[in-house]
Amino acid sequence: MEKIPEIKNEKEILLKELQKKVLFAMENSLDLELMQLKYILNKDDKEISDMIKKATITVETISEFRLILKILARSDEEIQDILAHENAHANKTETLGVEHLGYNIIIIKKGDDYLFQPFSEKCTPEEWSEEKKKEAAIQIVLAPEEYGNKLSSGDIEELKNLWKI
Repeated sequence: MEKIPEIKNEKEILLKELQKKVLFAMENSLDLELMQLKYILNKDDKEISDMIKKATITVETISEFRLILKILARSDEEIQDILAHENAHANKTETLGVEHLGYNIIIIKKGDDYLFQPFSEKCTPEEWSEEKKKEAAIQIVLAPEEYGNKLSSGDIEELKNLWKI
């Protein structure tokens, strides 16, 4: 019987793949001022969507998300805070029957600095009513508070938009 070859150092292989994702996103990072201007001029611009996609790092698991945050040189305390916050959104997503699609970080360039905007991605069942979708979205946005975390500025903006609908 043939021996199945072992993959040596899986974590190192994964780390290199994630480093490539980070490097690609940083090379394609969004220029904050340019993006604000483009957004003001045309909210539904395909070019903006493509730029955001290239500047976004997407992973499926919380373990990969933790490694991405380490690659981005976040402090251990900040990593724990971000993981707890985003995992609260993910947990609430799944308990409500909404599909959790993974964790993301958008890389934004502001002058010589980089800003990082983490978020969890989800997919609400199409057959749900608009009211049920909205209620689920509100609960998901508010989830970090249930776990003892603060809402982010992005969460607050999303709530404002949801309450306008």
